[in-house]
Amino acid sequence: MSRNQLDDKIKRARRSLRSSRAKGTAVGAQAQATLDTLLARQNSQAPISRLPYELLRKILVHSVVHVYHEPGISTKLLRWTAISHVCRYWREISLDCVEVWTRLLFRSPELTQMMISRSKTALIHINASLIARFPRPARTRLEAVQLALQRSEKIRSIDLEAPYEAMRKLVGVMRLPAPNLHWLSLCVHPYFGSFTRWNLPTNLFNGQVPNLRRLRVRGYDIHRDSPLFTPNLTHLEVDLYKRSVSTLSIRQLLSLLERFPRLEGLVLKGVITVADDSEALELPHLASLHIEDTLSHCIQLTDVLRFPPEARVMLDCTAAPTGPSIDWHPLFSVIANRLGYPERVDPFHSMQVWAEEQLVRLRLWLSEDIDDRYAAWGEWSPPKIAISVTVASLSQFLHAAFESFPLHGLRSLSLAPPAQSAQDWAGWKLTTQDWMAFFLLMPSLQTVRVRSVAERHLVEALLPRRSHPTTKGKSEICLLGLEMIILDQVMIDGGFDSIFMDQLSRYLVARAALGSPIKELHFRNCMVGQQTIKRVGEHVDKVLRTELPESSPQVLVDEGGFWDRRTALFGDAREG
Repeated sequence: MSRNQLDDKIKRARRSLRSSRAKGTAVGAQAQATLDTLLARQNSQAPISRLPYELLRKILVHSVVHVYHEPGISTKLLRWTAISHVCRYWREISLDCVEVWTRLLFRSPELTQMMISRSKTALIHINASLIARFPRPARTRLEAVQLALQRSEKIRSIDLEAPYEAMRKLVGVMRLPAPNLHWLSLCVHPYFGSFTRWNLPTNLFNGQVPNLRRLRVRGYDIHRDSPLFTPNLTHLEVDLYKRSVSTLSIRQLLSLLERFPRLEGLVLKGVITVADDSEALELPHLASLHIEDTLSHCIQLTDVLRFPPEARVMLDCTAAPTGPSIDWHPLFSVIANRLGYPERVDPFHSMQVWAEEQLVRLRLWLSEDIDDRYAAWGEWSPPKIAISVTVASLSQFLHAAFESFPLHGLRSLSLAPPAQSAQDWAGWKLTTQDWMAFFLLMPSLQTVRVRSVAERHLVEALLPRRSHPTTKGKSEICLLGLEMIILDQVMIDGGFDSIFMDQLSRYLVARAALGSPIKELHFRNCMVGQQTIKRVGEHVDKVLRTELPESSPQVLVDEGGFWDRRTALFGDAREG
């Protein structure tokens, strides 16, 4: 049968199926079976079905691993199990490929048991969320997860999120030794269910997890003598949701961390309750540090940790003082000292300042870390330094940052002011003089990005001005090295930002008159008309209007790089 003949038969079979459904006749099942047979024959003739066995097997495994650890897995529960029904060739490959069945699904206990059986002797992965938004009955999913947890000798990774009551039942199943368990993540969801008990049992897996490498505990108090704290840990995250009933001092925390000489990733949220004097602790392999605590605890804990200057540091400072005379130098200085600044001369490449009302996020990248000119806002690589803190004066905060870090080599500045409704926050408003002073500290700036709200004072600081007698009446213009301006989600033609566009046009005209026009002007997700583009395009080498997603659905949500799913879940020889 030729390809055209097969296509015609499929069309007729589909029409017959629609007709039988519309009439409510009893031949619908027969029509569906005929269509399935024809589709299977069509699939067997597709070019991908004629690929060599080993190549097709690798493609299937790669797809399974990638989909399984995407956010929102509940919406694609059976996406890859359907491959065993495409054609006989694919079914033969999928049934023979145990890696396809090791990433368990929990639609029903029967499906989970089937996948465990097909995984044969291979180690299995458990990734499940039992919070209320999932459509399947909670009891069915809970029973399926419990069934998988009973096979503790086969488990390589566990990633569970559930309300307290459901998590208590799951933890109760974890009684037998888990000699092959490498990764364990237990997250008690803070918004579902009531909390009646907070301590994680000390007899998990009968205290036998000799190969545990990565441990994440959220919402549970965990005893310092827990057998989960093995000396082989390379990644540790403890998040108590600020509900801890125990007391932990910095000295006690350092005593605990001292037991993990191979630690590479450390995330601590709301762990410290008592500040005290402690001796410094060396963590020679630490590559990523994330602390969420009060400002004073963040400073104290960062100060007593010693780690390589190549590490990434993220501090979320809560309960920070909000007075106008806060000195931010201690915060920046302790980070600079731990990372070897100012002795190190590596200049930062990119700076991002993101404000949400009075909460400011400052992110810094080194030159070798990121080229953000063509990257969507939410898809940049992890920063070298990330600080989140409540401030009363953004100008004072940024001045302290410029005085503490080597920012003279910045080539990219990204700015996200607070929303229009929050513009009455006086602390955000940087004056034209503030921007002029900052631009003098960034002589190498090449890219400026403004997101959501037009920052008029920034553009006004770029305008030509006669500022010194030596100019002899000629206008000076700063940042002659600026090559690209990106406006991201700024409403240009809505009437709100006409002053901003007038100032920007004046700057573009002045640059063109000096023989050094801006090379690229980007309007990303902006409400901008053709007349505006034509008006500014006369003075710019290139004007681009693009509609880009704020973030790609293919990007994995992996805060702090804890799981490192892009590489580790395909099989990491170091941890195997």
